[in-house]
Amino acid sequence: EDPVRAVRDSLFQVVCIITTAGFGTADFDAWPQYCRMVLMLLAICGACAGSTSGGLKLVRVVIMLKAAFVSVRKMARPRMIDQVRVDGDTLDEGVVASVTGYFVLWVAVFLGATMVLASFGSDLETSVTAVIATLNNIGPGLAQVGPMQNFAGLHDVPKVVLSLCMVLGRLEFYALVVLLMPSFWRR
Repeated sequence: EDPVRAVRDSLFQVVCIITTAGFGTADFDAWPQYCRMVLMLLAICGACAGSTSGGLKLVRVVIMLKAAFVSVRKMARPRMIDQVRVDGDTLDEGVVASVTGYFVLWVAVFLGATMVLASFGSDLETSVTAVIATLNNIGPGLAQVGPMQNFAGLHDVPKVVLSLCMVLGRLEFYALVVLLMPSFWRR
């Protein structure tokens, strides 16, 4: 294949995946497995904080990774005082807990929705990437929901679940989860 076209297609698809533009101009489902995995990881991480792009946001991923390293260091030296820092600023433990809570919610929804799709007969690759695509609002996934396919072949129940994933991903989890809590309505 033409190397210039390969570079152009891959750069365009990476930008579309990270910015949630939703375009599928190349059949990246036919690309090598490693490339497809990288695209899906980029879809999960998403773009920068404050953008309207989907995904967990890069800053949340950075905070979670740094919090994990701080936890490991504290296990080795329990008396050590260490805090999560981003750009030289120390983060409040509440911020780290909020980011961790967001990630746990994201994983729970991801696993639950993937299980629903799999229970309706979708293969694992389709189930996982359909949830990634809708939860992060990126557009296409892989396999049955790949860039040259669509979601029409899925059963109605998975379509409803994926639609809820799209709403959750666009509104941010906390906004919708708070509305579902009975304590919110008691005020």
